Amino acid sequence: MALKSDFKLPPLSLNPGVIILGVLGILEGLAGSYLYVITGHELMGILHGAKVYRLTSIRAFEVKNFTAKEKQSTAYQDDQLLLGMVNEVLSSPHLYFSYGCTLTTSSQMMPQTSKIDTLVGEACRRQPSRSRLRKLLWEAEDQNFVWNYHFASPLIAAGLHSFVVPLLHGYIGFITSQDLNGHRLDVCLVARRSRHRYGTRYNRRGVDARGDVANEVHSEQIAIVRPLAGCGLKATGCSVALVRGSIPIYWQTPPSATQWKPTLQLVPGRDATEPFARHFRRLHEKYTGSVSCVNLIDQDGKEAPLYHAFHEHMDKLNKSDPGIANLTSFDFHHGCGNSSATYARGLATLLKQVDRYLLEQVLSLRRPLTSPL
Repeated sequence: MALKSDFKLPPLSLNPGVIILGVLGILEGLAGSYLYVITGHELMGILHGAKVYRLTSIRAFEVKNFTAKEKQSTAYQDDQLLLGMVNEVLSSPHLYFSYGCTLTTSSQMMPQTSKIDTLVGEACRRQPSRSRLRKLLWEAEDQNFVWNYHFASPLIAAGLHSFVVPLLHGYIGFITSQDLNGHRLDVCLVARRSRHRYGTRYNRRGVDARGDVANEVHSEQIAIVRPLAGCGLKATGCSVALVRGSIPIYWQTPPSATQWKPTLQLVPGRDATEPFARHFRRLHEKYTGSVSCVNLIDQDGKEAPLYHAFHEHMDKLNKSDPGIANLTSFDFHHGCGNSSATYARGLATLLKQVDRYLLEQVLSLRRPLTSPL
C-alpha cells in the first residue's frame, strides 16, 4: 500500500511576519533536520502563578535548503510523509503548555517550598533569570506526560531550556471566582495523558514489560480558596488525583471479521506478574500512598477471564508488596442496569463498597502558598 502526504514545509527564513512563541523540538529525518515551533496559542487561565495556554497552530521549518534534486530523492519524500504524520498529531486541539509552571507534574509532587515556587513567586515581583527558571521547570517535568519529549531532548541536552516548551496532551479547564462564605474558590481540572502506549480502543490493550498500560490518564482536581482581601491570610490549595487506564496484565481484543465487538483474550504464555507490580509500585511511589482500584468490568461472560486474572495478580501483589494497592470490583452493567432508578441504586452500592477506602484517602494540601495560583 502506498501512502502519500500533502504536507509541505515552508523554507526556514527570517520572515518578520512569522511570530514564534516557542520551540517544540527538532526532528531528525532521513534527508535532514526539521524544526517545529509554536505560532499560535489561546490563554486558558492561571495555574501556579503562570499563564496556561492551549496550542492552536504550529509550523515546521527545514533546517537546510534542499536542492531541487534532493527534493526528488526517496529520503526527502519519506521525510514528508513522516512530517505530515507528526503535523497531524500536533494539530490536536488538546495540547497545552506554560512558560512559567510545569503542567505535567501533579501538585502533590511539587514540594511545599521548592526552588520553582520561589522563582515563580519572584516572577510576580521582578523578572528572574528566564534560563534558570526554564531549566528548573524542565528538571521538574514528568517525562511520561511530555508529548514532545523525543524531539525536544536534543535541544534540552544542548542547554536550550529557555526556548523549548514541553507539551501536555489531555485537558485543562478552569472555574473561577465562585463565592464560598465570602471567600473566592477557584477550581482547575487537569487531565494528563501518558505518551506511552496510547492508541485507539480494541487496538491497544493491557500492559507492557515496563509496567505502562494502554491509554493511561492521570486526572487532578485542584481547588484554591482565596481569603478575603486585607485579612492577612494567604491562599490555600488542595488537590486529589484519579488514574485510569487499561488493566495491567497481558490481554488483547484482536479484530474479527464476524463480530462487531472483538472477543477479549488473555495473551497465552505471558506472565504479567512483574509488569503488574511495576505499574502499582510506580503509582504508590508517585502518590505516596495505597492505590485504591475500582474494577467495573463484567464478572461473568466474555470479560470473566480478565476479571479473575485481575484479582489473581492483585492477590500476588499484596503478598509480595503488602499495602501498595487494594481492589474493589463492581459489575457495572449488572449492578446499574438501564433505568435511572437502578442506576442510582447501583452507584449507591458502589459507594458503600469503596467508602472505607475513600475515608483513608488524603488530599494534597499546600498552605500557605508561596506563589499565587
